[in-house]
Amino acid sequence: MIFWPILGLFVIAAGYVIRNNFDFPDNKNLDGVVNMAGWGVKVAGLLLFIISTFNGMFFYAEPGFKYHVRTILGEEKMVSDTGYNMHLFGRY
Repeated sequence: MIFWPILGLFVIAAGYVIRNNFDFPDNKNLDGVVNMAGWGVKVAGLLLFIISTFNGMFFYAEPGFKYHVRTILGEEKMVSDTGYNMHLFGRY
């Protein structure tokens, strides 16, 4: 599961490389296109990082059941509310 956030960070870094290292002094139009492509790659990497990091943060609590949720920081709580609940990088 840690693969996707790390891949997102590498895609963001690739966006910085694209924006900063490609220069076209002869044709300014290409320079603008590369700049926009760099921004697009950075935004795609940021979205990949955010979605993969926060994927699985929510779970659905069935009616009539109680869930024991333990987070990475060691906090423990009991969830009895029916519906979608959050367990912040932990497990239930």
